[in-house]
Amino acid sequence: MAPGSSGGIRWADDQRSSAISSPFSHFLATGTAKGSYRSQGAEPGREYVYDWSEPSTPRPGSPSSYTSCFLAQGSVQSLEGTPVVQEDSARARPVLSPRRFRMQAPPLPPLRPPASPTPSRSPRKRKRDENHPAVASSYPTSPRTPLHYASSYPQYPGPYYMLPTPSYADSPTPRTSGVRTDAYCTPELPKESTEPSVRKRKRKYYREEDKLSIILDFVYDEMRWNVGQLLAAMFEVRSNVHNDDAQWRRVCAFLRGDTTHKPSDIISLWAAHPAGKVTRNCLEFSKLYSTCPGDFQRARSVHVALTCFAAQAIQKRLAYEAERAIDPENGLHAARKRRKGEASNERTNIHWEDIGAATVPRASRIIRVHQPLLYNMLLAVAERDSKKDGVAARVNVQGRTHRPADCVVTNAISNLDFSRSNRANLLPIARGLLHFALSAPHDLYAYHSRIGTMPAYGTIYRTLDGLAKQEAETVQAHGSDPDTVQVILTDNVQNHLLQRDARLGRVNTLNIGMAATYIELPHCSPSALDLADKRRRIAENARSTLTVRQLLGFIDQGHWEVVGVLGLLRTLVNHIPALHKYKEDVSLRYRTRAKRFPLKVEASRIHPLATSGKNETVTTELKDAIVDFLEQGGQSRAKYNGQIMLICGDGLTYEKILQSKHYLRFHADPYESFAIVEAVLAPWHTVWTDIGRIFETYWGSFLSPDPSTLAFSAAKIGRKAPSNLSKPDFEPAMEVLGTIHDARTLDCFRIHYTARDIFEHFSALQEKEQVPSFEQLEGDAKKVWRTFCTHRAAERALEPVGDLPPDADEHPSVLEWKSAVPLASRPWPSGIAATSAAARPTPDILDTPAPDATAASAGVAAPDSDISAAAPDFEQVCDPTAQPPSLPAVPRPSVEPKTKKRRKKKDVPVEPFLGDRVLANAINFMHDVAVVREFLYAVAEGDAGRVYEAMKIMLFVFAGTSHSKYTNYLLEFICALELESSQELRETVLSSLLVNLSGQPGRFAAADLIQEYLNRLLQAIAERKGVEYNNHFVREVVSRNLHHLARLRDDLKEGVGLAERSGRHSAPQRDREVRALCKEYAQQELHHRCPGRSFASDADNHKPSDFRQGVINLQGGKLAKWIRDSSYMRGTSKPTQASSTAEQSADPEDSPTELPDDAALPGVAPGLSSLRMRDGELLIEALDVEEEASRILQAISETPDTADDFDAADELPDSYLIDDDADGLDIL
Repeated sequence: MAPGSSGGIRWADDQRSSAISSPFSHFLATGTAKGSYRSQGAEPGREYVYDWSEPSTPRPGSPSSYTSCFLAQGSVQSLEGTPVVQEDSARARPVLSPRRFRMQAPPLPPLRPPASPTPSRSPRKRKRDENHPAVASSYPTSPRTPLHYASSYPQYPGPYYMLPTPSYADSPTPRTSGVRTDAYCTPELPKESTEPSVRKRKRKYYREEDKLSIILDFVYDEMRWNVGQLLAAMFEVRSNVHNDDAQWRRVCAFLRGDTTHKPSDIISLWAAHPAGKVTRNCLEFSKLYSTCPGDFQRARSVHVALTCFAAQAIQKRLAYEAERAIDPENGLHAARKRRKGEASNERTNIHWEDIGAATVPRASRIIRVHQPLLYNMLLAVAERDSKKDGVAARVNVQGRTHRPADCVVTNAISNLDFSRSNRANLLPIARGLLHFALSAPHDLYAYHSRIGTMPAYGTIYRTLDGLAKQEAETVQAHGSDPDTVQVILTDNVQNHLLQRDARLGRVNTLNIGMAATYIELPHCSPSALDLADKRRRIAENARSTLTVRQLLGFIDQGHWEVVGVLGLLRTLVNHIPALHKYKEDVSLRYRTRAKRFPLKVEASRIHPLATSGKNETVTTELKDAIVDFLEQGGQSRAKYNGQIMLICGDGLTYEKILQSKHYLRFHADPYESFAIVEAVLAPWHTVWTDIGRIFETYWGSFLSPDPSTLAFSAAKIGRKAPSNLSKPDFEPAMEVLGTIHDARTLDCFRIHYTARDIFEHFSALQEKEQVPSFEQLEGDAKKVWRTFCTHRAAERALEPVGDLPPDADEHPSVLEWKSAVPLASRPWPSGIAATSAAARPTPDILDTPAPDATAASAGVAAPDSDISAAAPDFEQVCDPTAQPPSLPAVPRPSVEPKTKKRRKKKDVPVEPFLGDRVLANAINFMHDVAVVREFLYAVAEGDAGRVYEAMKIMLFVFAGTSHSKYTNYLLEFICALELESSQELRETVLSSLLVNLSGQPGRFAAADLIQEYLNRLLQAIAERKGVEYNNHFVREVVSRNLHHLARLRDDLKEGVGLAERSGRHSAPQRDREVRALCKEYAQQELHHRCPGRSFASDADNHKPSDFRQGVINLQGGKLAKWIRDSSYMRGTSKPTQASSTAEQSADPEDSPTELPDDAALPGVAPGLSSLRMRDGELLIEALDVEEEASRILQAISETPDTADDFDAADELPDSYLIDDDADGLDIL
């Protein structure tokens, strides 16, 4: 081993575990060394025997060359003749080979110290020169120095002071009691040794200052060097100073940090040394942390040198990292040029998928990977250390709610990278698109472009145009693939074009167009779109034998009782604090027991298509618009895949598509005849129409004392009447209906529990710990549903409701219903009771008795039918095997010629009305609103099967009112799915009804509601810009990017941690309104039986519900008329005299005053609302379309006036450039 090495081989005695080489110390004491020892680098427990030989001159390369410094000129030879010391190339130090060898040597004479030791020695005075400055030293010098030992033994040729100092750094070993060692003293031998003993020397210890004094004196006095020369020679790499391998290894060990004091410790001592500090008065103070290379070279003090070196090294590193980060391959470029030989499918331009919630986190990851030094340095600047309990701790970056440091640093570095290269513009482009969506003024674009936070407006515009082209290519590729399924939503858009300057030829006009959206259906099978199977089913003409009983059979009655009972339970557990714990149970049963066809919870991929300037009310223009949308979807006349294409629209669009197919059916080509087009009825417009029907039926008047009317309840809670009852605003209308329905539901439960107050009743049960279980509540809800929420219950309320005699000869279910509904405490005044002009008609369809199938188990009135024990509403009419019952003739208005005098009606004896019209109306209202609320709950939860079941119920209620158009729409839609579609096609059509843009559970929306929202934005933009819908700017740039611009604000907010803030107005709780209505209903005894109570006319006292009236109307000829008309339009039957225009106009249900299904109110358009589920409750939030549109309008209207406003440095690659003659630039 080389002398003086601090990291060489160390031997440890098995008994004493001494860090000093035991065989050497044993040899110095006794002259021989023999025993078993361990060594670092050899296998533990291996026995080594050493035999020291006579001093001789070592051979070059022999093992003795490594130990010559220990024993002057001794040698080591292996018994086996192999080297015992090997060189470890990995650690650059010698290690022992696991061999047995012996070491022998004659005993050394005892060490004799000088006769007169001196406590200290002052350095000799020498002549001061430039290279050897005089150093005053006060360190004491020990008399027993290595030089003295060397002079004491002149017979040894090797200098004794070169004996190595053992290292304690790598493996400190505890000292054995009684044995003391250091670098120049031999440890005391154990007492049990049998070797001849010598006189023990007294151990001498040196202090650190003594050692330092010895070394510096030697360097200055003997070597004539100063500290600088010593360090320069020691760490010089290119010179020949290090002519000894051992010396080089010592320096390398220090630089590698293998010594006790590492380089970091030395640099810290230099930086903290007071001699190297500079004050403000010093000339070099201004050069601290200087990045000028000359300042570092000319620095004199160590403090200035260290700071300059660190600053310049960091500067170079930051520039290197920035250059690496802006490389096009690393992801900060929004667009880049395609490399030679690169695959054509490799993305080189920005896509809308790159702009969203993941944009900022993605840029942050890129920056942390390629610019870690700058990121950490700015992070240290952006956040402050907080001291807690006296310990400095860095503030948690992710825990900060205001200006998170990581978000601030990421945006700051992105601005610096954008300043370095205008191509590294991922975050600046996203920021610019956000400003465009938020209608930022054009001056902001110019300002932010100047300070480098986002590109110029021209770059943003060209980016949007490029993104629109990418959307078009994506839709084309997806639609032309025969293995994909899709649906196109379409609707009309219109706005007024007002001319600000009156000139000849410039008049105010109505700007009309059509908009569409392409939606991917990835979970639907392409085999469902089999055109041949569809045409075969149509040719069978199964609708020609359709009956009302068959239509009723399509309704799953058991399902409706399940969802009805769960709806009552949902209201109960949401409003009663003691029952809040059952919310999850109700939601679980909706997802399990009540589910029909739930859709997969994932984000829907929608692509707005380019707008069209066609008018859908004109058949030829509608056909052109449909062809345009099909071509955008990859289906053209020259190339289409021969599969069915779903096109969804509102009532008017649905009707016009069917008419177009009727007119084009003579074309032989499926594309020309629109045979590939399958019309789908939009759900949101359907339920909106049903809400208008409920308001028309039940509103009444604010002056009416009838507690069953909506106006009576609305007045109690301060709600105003809608401006048009047939087309009310969705959100306020549902708020009124929901509040009244909840209050009446709680009042029905109050009657069931015979309590004075439903809230106090459950509070008392909670105090007594007698809250009923969920199963008990479910049984009670089933009784309440059958008693107060079915059409059968409403019909029983119209029967005489007097006291029940003991020997009453009535049906058991009727008796049980009357016993469940108590009589009112106050009789109805006879003067107010309305009288009927004739006895009430009792259709045979409602009078057939049925056995009591479930009365014993349910405890309520069993259905009066042998068809279904689970549903008391449609018992008799849903039996597909039974013969249609006889119905009374539907009264029709007299259509006699005016020349004839009408006969006078004979007076009919008036019979008193003994039923309860108010109670019947209240029960019918409970059922109708339950259907609407179930529809909305199913939409929000994404169960398309439940939505379809609600649409089946709406068919009959529309047939019983003046909404004849939606009666025909639903008949066509339901028959197409049930009779003319396969199971796969039926599920595909249902999947197209709902859309989930967020990908979160409970956030589904009706597809046509999304289209209506986008249409409102387009209408506002077109009206503000004064352009038509076939203009390039609206058609290509705005319409295709409208969806992404609308969701961009929320997505970027989510990316910076603002997702929890919805940005919407939170609706206040309705508990006060519900409690007030419950109190009012209890006082009015709304749900009690009161004989003769009626506020209606004599003719309306026995009027059936809208559902029952729909059944009567359909059986009275309405269904047969529709079958004839639809079969003729489809070419499956010939026109007959019965389908003449005169017969159609004579239909009393075709009211001439009926508005079109998509007619807008004069003045302001109806409001839009979104649905979402939260904690089992349905939240209806109004969509502020005007605010969204104004944001985009402001960005569009603030356009640059000159070409200079376009920043040429921010131009994107050629793929984003558009022709200067394009329509889009004309607007700019």
